[in-house]
Amino acid sequence: MRGQYDSAMTVELSLQGYAGVREIGDVYRRGDDVLLDLTELQDEVCKRIVDFCAGLSYDRGYVERVRSHVFLVAHQGA
Repeated sequence: MRGQYDSAMTVELSLQGYAGVREIGDVYRRGDDVLLDLTELQDEVCKRIVDFCAGLSYDRGYVERVRSHVFLVAHQGA
């Protein structure tokens, strides 16, 4: 794991459904931030994914809405 996420990258992901949340978790846990494009998803599925990301980042990061259906899942200090 990288120290204090100083070398973290931002990885862009465009999900086609809830099944893609594992990839979000994998990228985030390795120390990278995630820019999520959920524009192709229905609101209900989008909400479930954002809820997952909120839980994933709860103790060491945050979820920020960039624009409609686009979210940044980032580590503290990013």
